[in-house]
Amino acid sequence: MVAKRGTLAEYFGGYIDEVAVWNRALSDREIGQSAAAGYQTIDTGTFMSDVIQAQGPAIWKTLAWFGDTQYGVPLSAGQPDLLALWHFDGNANDSEGDADGSGSGNAAFNGTGRFGTCLVLDGDDDWAGAAADDPDLEPANLTIEAWVRMNAVGGRIIFDKSDGGSAGYRLATDTEGRPYFRVGDKTCLNSMLVLRANDWAHVAGTYDGARLKLYVNGELWATLAGSGTVDSASPWRAGADSAGAGDFAGLIDEVALHGRALTSEEILDHYKAGSGTLKFQVRSGDSVGSIATNVFVGLGGLTSTFFSVSAEDNLLGNVPIGRCLQYKAYLSTLNHRFSPKLYGIRVQGSSYSTNNPTVEPADGYGYYFPGKLTWFSHVLATNNDASVRYQISGDNGTNWYFWGAAYGTNAWVKEDLYGGGYNCANSRSTIAANIGSFYQQLYDAVGGTFKFKAFLHSMG
Repeated sequence: MVAKRGTLAEYFGGYIDEVAVWNRALSDREIGQSAAAGYQTIDTGTFMSDVIQAQGPAIWKTLAWFGDTQYGVPLSAGQPDLLALWHFDGNANDSEGDADGSGSGNAAFNGTGRFGTCLVLDGDDDWAGAAADDPDLEPANLTIEAWVRMNAVGGRIIFDKSDGGSAGYRLATDTEGRPYFRVGDKTCLNSMLVLRANDWAHVAGTYDGARLKLYVNGELWATLAGSGTVDSASPWRAGADSAGAGDFAGLIDEVALHGRALTSEEILDHYKAGSGTLKFQVRSGDSVGSIATNVFVGLGGLTSTFFSVSAEDNLLGNVPIGRCLQYKAYLSTLNHRFSPKLYGIRVQGSSYSTNNPTVEPADGYGYYFPGKLTWFSHVLATNNDASVRYQISGDNGTNWYFWGAAYGTNAWVKEDLYGGGYNCANSRSTIAANIGSFYQQLYDAVGGTFKFKAFLHSMG
């Protein structure tokens, strides 16, 4: 029956459309997709830029972008007020401090987490944690946060550093599967909120000395005024309490302890970082037409990788030199309420000088030759639009010479007689073919101090 309440004379006034009944509990993502009325909220969206053209061959250096937050990047050590950080990437080590732990029972660190690998627990007397109390994990104000994917949601410990009574703090679920945050004897929860099994959720609790707050998936769900005792003599554990109760079954990732109550905006940013995706690939080419046949690549120049961090010089060594560049952005989210927002892109490239800069050994690094020179070579790498020419000197750089065949003289000629510069310099092969006469023509019987001057020629 639609628009009427059972046998009662209570009726709906207004419009009703698209009524549907399902034979299972839909996930949040599925509900968001249904409510989007035809718009995609689950699939990955892509955006491909126009081709960016430089004046000539360019060294592509930087792809920087501006969004509402940084997506796909976990917390890192060194952030203000961060006291402990357990990535659970292969172990239970603390990336920020000294609160390293280990696995107990069947605990493993090889699950697929929100970032890298994660802690895997089977709910049968296994957990990760330390053997002894650590007072450094007992700040007066704190935030404890974690990503969890629970096989079973009722009565499970996410993180515990309490005595099980009125001392310490805990992040867990009650027997109904409702997440709660406890400090001392104060418990903060929302009686209407139950975690969903087999879905990733970000759970966080904050305490500022006077108020407890509980956040789930970036949103504030409960607040409780009061103060509790943070200190306890118990060690930290993830997946069980200090007595071994509350066995967690599922995955735990990115547990972090902060020495202050994070703001709502900070909690939301941490959630978005793990729930959304904003990443890029790029491709370069010599022309607008040819770039379309090249593949998009990420870090290491691989088609399977992406650029997830907006940073200076992140393209160097990853993208070939080319006059044109094109980027592709990939956007997705676990939560239709928080889609990634991309506000702007900055691309930076550079090119080689076209003024033929020179390189020569510093003073004091010439090579003394008492007789005939027999060999001249180099090892270098250039692209198709670059070359190197040389002049040589036998008096430590006071006078520079080149082989003058191009000017009708099969002899060594001073470069200033014909204007000097790149046009009065020779290829390596020309220098090598004629260097045997250099001593005899100019320094016979006296020798000298040999130097070279390299002209670095490029079209850009």
